[in-house]
Amino acid sequence: MAENDLDRISENQHPRPDYRANLENRALYKKHIREARRFGAINWCFIIFVWVCLISVGGIIVIKILHVLLPQQYCWLKKEQLDNINDFFVDGSIGGLVVGFLKSSIMDKKEE
Repeated sequence: MAENDLDRISENQHPRPDYRANLENRALYKKHIREARRFGAINWCFIIFVWVCLISVGGIIVIKILHVLLPQQYCWLKKEQLDNINDFFVDGSIGGLVVGFLKSSIMDKKEE
């Protein structure tokens, strides 16, 4: 008798799609696509920024090396300008790295 009851139950082979569920799925999908595109745009902006910084710093390094290697008659920067480049690299970036390293080392020792 139980088997006969199950035989009478039938399911619709092609259920009608729920209109609201489809709208929600589309909205979520579009939101995901917008976020992925925005993340991609931010990612590309960051990559371009890094390349611009690397090229700029590389150019400054090449100029500094040329001024060290070339004879004085071919150098085009003044002494003050070269001192500014030296200050930027020594005081700015390298000095910042050293201070940051020492600061983190001291904070790690205090936590122990």
